[in-house]
Order: sequence, then structure tokens, then C-alpha cells
Amino acid sequence: MVDRIFLGFDVGGQPIFRLTKPGKDISSTDPEDFILTETSETFRPAMQGFVTFTGSGSISVDISSFDFTDPPYILLKDSLDYVPGYYDYFAKLTNDLSSFSITNRRGLARTVDYKVFGNTM
Repeated sequence: MVDRIFLGFDVGGQPIFRLTKPGKDISSTDPEDFILTETSETFRPAMQGFVTFTGSGSISVDISSFDFTDPPYILLKDSLDYVPGYYDYFAKLTNDLSSFSITNRRGLARTVDYKVFGNTM
């Protein structure tokens, strides 16, 4: 039986996290044997910002400079503390991954903060 998960600290006190592929042990020195390590960038921060609405509408945000090959994750939080949703406010990514729009459907004045993370899984 192999050890597949390790959480601990190295000699210098830095945190270590290892998760290996099935059948591979955490003592392996081959990087291809690991699914995740403490150096993995599974959600790479790309950009953040905010848009302000005085009522209903959509605002487009350009992300073409990041050249995403997989759809990024977009996190939203508004100034009213409402949870994002289709009948309130939401983000929609374009098919070519070059931009996304934030839509405010309820007509409320609000500021929506967004954070975009590259998906490297």
C-alpha cells in the first residue's frame, strides 16, 4: 500500500502538501506522479476589478490579454451582499474566452467586485 496524501512541514518550517496519482507514493521524485503539490497553481489569479451599476444593464470586461485556453473562474460579490444568480446579477463568458459581461437584472444600484482566476487543472 502506498501513501498518497501528505500534509506537513519541511525542515525550514514551510508547509508541504502532496497528493499523488493512484498507485504512486508521496516519496516519489517524479513530478508526473503528483496531482497537486504546494507549488501547484490550480487557480492562478489573473485580474480583479469592479463595475458600478445605477440600474439594470450589462458591462463588458476585456480579458483577451490573458490568452486563456480553458475557461477561467470568475468570482462576483456585490455591494448589497446579494448572492449572484441569473435573476439578480451574474457573469457570462464569451465563447472565445476574450471577455465576459456582468449583467445586473434587478435594476438595483450596486457595485460588483470581480476576481478572475486562470484554470490550470
